[in-house]
Amino acid sequence: MGVSALEYGITPEHTSAPLTIELDATTRLTVPPHLAQQEVVEIQRANLGPGLEESVVVGLDARTEDGMKQAYALVYAREDGRMVLQAELPLREHFERFENAWVNQDEPVLIINGASGNHFIDLWVYRFGPRGPELLFANGSAAGAELRHNATTPVPTIWIAVEDWTDPNWSFAKGERRLWTLRIASRPARSGGE
Repeated sequence: MGVSALEYGITPEHTSAPLTIELDATTRLTVPPHLAQQEVVEIQRANLGPGLEESVVVGLDARTEDGMKQAYALVYAREDGRMVLQAELPLREHFERFENAWVNQDEPVLIINGASGNHFIDLWVYRFGPRGPELLFANGSAAGAELRHNATTPVPTIWIAVEDWTDPNWSFAKGERRLWTLRIASRPARSGGE
């Protein structure tokens, strides 16, 4: 596993230039400065729940002047006709991708994949509510981590691969991975219009 700039033990200065992104004629957002250099890796529209139905998520890689890496996921939503930063989610070294998944018919989650060090795959799952982002899961593995959801999987399931060091022929490049699963629990049903 690598070490991100936030784990470096100092407070780095945000000296990079802000970035203005125009998605269409009515959607423009500003990425504030992060560290000494920053690069947008991915931009995606997502429904993240009430108040964030038409949000925009930006995946960002940044680095300090001395080369320490730090990734972020930024969540924007429209307020008074403007796109406003709602949440800044620090990751580890590299942003890889994200996707919008649903725990049930009315509960979306944001899945973020990243990479650290030489092999480590990071996975974060966030739910957004009235108090902001809620981290449901943060973990990973050098052998792989992913969220699986499709028509045959009613609840999204997190798969974390484990290295099989008991097999002398096992390697990261080939070999069977032993997996275990965790489930994302949905919120209890609300009663009385709460």
